[in-house]
Amino acid sequence: MTPEPTKLPELLLSHHTEPTELDENMECGVCNTEVKKNSFLEHLECCAAGTKIPHLMMNVFFLEEEVIARDDILEKNFLHLVNDEPLELRNQNCLYCSNADMHADGLCRNVKRTHFLGGMFQNSANEYFDMIKLIHALKNQATVLLLKMQQKRKMDRIILLLQVVFRIENGGNLMECLPADAFKVLKKIEKKDTEAVSKMRLELRKNAEEELNFSELARNLCLEEMVKELLTMDIKNPRISPFEFVNTA
Repeated sequence: MTPEPTKLPELLLSHHTEPTELDENMECGVCNTEVKKNSFLEHLECCAAGTKIPHLMMNVFFLEEEVIARDDILEKNFLHLVNDEPLELRNQNCLYCSNADMHADGLCRNVKRTHFLGGMFQNSANEYFDMIKLIHALKNQATVLLLKMQQKRKMDRIILLLQVVFRIENGGNLMECLPADAFKVLKKIEKKDTEAVSKMRLELRKNAEEELNFSELARNLCLEEMVKELLTMDIKNPRISPFEFVNTA
């Protein structure tokens, strides 16, 4: 009888947000309007034109989908181990074996369930966490650029207002034409904006480190709980036949 699907793999996905459905709305941090996810990058191309933000977010979306896909195949193969079903290869690559030659030797076909699970986690860990680090780095860079864009647009509005108030021609040197008090106010705003960028960078770096640590803890906890379940099976019902594999995209 096939066991009921375990709830343990849900731990695997507990450390990141589920992907937004393509027809759901996302808020644009540039103009504060809501945009469908499937149109979000196209929207940024216009809304954040002339910046790296669209390119950065395109890479973030791609990497997030890749992380979720890697979580998904680990979860599926855990369930296959529980149910003694054929294990999935990804793009013809075995998640247990370090390379194609090792897989061709067939050693992975006769290991215990717990060993296969541990091998999958171990072999995927470095690339997995490198992707998470890169996602945070790209997101943080886009967030800082967004803040700078907002600051620039705010300053442009202030300068336009000052030009009107003090009747400064477009071709005139604004800083030379401004009264001393107004000039000091502009410099104070610039200093405050610079400090805000520095503060944001520190906060983003701290948050990224905390989220990475949480991801590592969640993944280790998930592995620990999965091993407990498979260890019982390896003791009470050891496998006799070799593992079989099926290829997935």
